[in-house]
Amino acid sequence: MQPLVENAIFHGIEPKGRGHIVISVEKSGESAILVTIEDNGVGMEEEQIARILSASDSESDGLFANVGLRSVHERLRLTFGDQYGLSIESERDRYTKMNILLPYQTMESSTNQSANLARK
Repeated sequence: MQPLVENAIFHGIEPKGRGHIVISVEKSGESAILVTIEDNGVGMEEEQIARILSASDSESDGLFANVGLRSVHERLRLTFGDQYGLSIESERDRYTKMNILLPYQTMESSTNQSANLARK
């Protein structure tokens, strides 16, 4: 979450000179958790969002944040599966909302999973 909050501050709120960030966590369906980081900063165009999340992006627009956001997205997908990861919604001059979808695990399911791995 740290790179996402930093990105909201430095690339969303700071250029505008003021604003706020809202972080929310909620259960999404039966098997996922949705973490949302939303700012009311400068926003982004659809093309910029596509470049940020594209693994094949070799173009640099001077924003180091693109590497960090892409890295977060790819690490989540590699760790939890392709259905999880980062998605971005934004409207220029209004807001940016970064959604992180993670698997939902109870302490019991996590403990059982660890015990099964230990037996192997």
